[in-house]
Amino acid sequence: MDLISQIIARKQQKPIKLLSLLDDMLQDILIYDKLKAKAQFQDLAHPVIQKKCPTLVKILDTGSIERALYQELAPLLTTFNNYNWHNLIQTESKQDKIEQILNKSFGIEFCVYDMTNLQSEPDEWIAISHTAEDSEKLFIFVEEKTKLIVYSAQLTADGYMRQEIKPITVKIDNDYISLQSFSQLGNNDYVFASINSQPVRIRDNQLHVGQMKLDLPEGWLQVLQMDATSNDIETDIATYLLQKYQEGTR
Repeated sequence: MDLISQIIARKQQKPIKLLSLLDDMLQDILIYDKLKAKAQFQDLAHPVIQKKCPTLVKILDTGSIERALYQELAPLLTTFNNYNWHNLIQTESKQDKIEQILNKSFGIEFCVYDMTNLQSEPDEWIAISHTAEDSEKLFIFVEEKTKLIVYSAQLTADGYMRQEIKPITVKIDNDYISLQSFSQLGNNDYVFASINSQPVRIRDNQLHVGQMKLDLPEGWLQVLQMDATSNDIETDIATYLLQKYQEGTR
């Protein structure tokens, strides 16, 4: 199947409420986390796993929305309980980048914030927690339109909440960018960063920095994803956006 056909196939999938899909997937992950203690149940193709984890096993389908969601979720889960959840999907680096580009067709936004940014209790939310040593890790998932927001916190034994999400900061000459969050699926029409303390968002392929609007090249994010040389793609993105800002102010 060529790339155009794969994009069309993704767009034709039945719309689904992301928070409900996430709930089903997390329930399956909890079941799988217990079963994987036995080596024969670590394979998602095992009949027992297929029966007990019907949502999770759909990540084996490279064109499914479940796989797209899981690829965004896996890095977060890995930090949650130190199990390498990436291992459930084995792909080559190049193929993984192609999937990221194709999965833009689903229009899913997945953003992570520190818990201190949650100002009021949402109408609908999912919470998961994991206790290790002297602290408890807490994630709260909230859906906003097509955006899944994850608020993260680490609670100490005395109830103190540590700052969990530290922004990525890049400085070039006298300019600096602080990136709080970024959706690699490309939907970033919200304040996700600041440049020299001015709010940053991307709308209609334009970089908005305060009142300034700068055109971005068509497909810039896909090119950056394909050509990225570091393992920290968000640092590459922050550097690129700061450089574009500097070009626009010269």
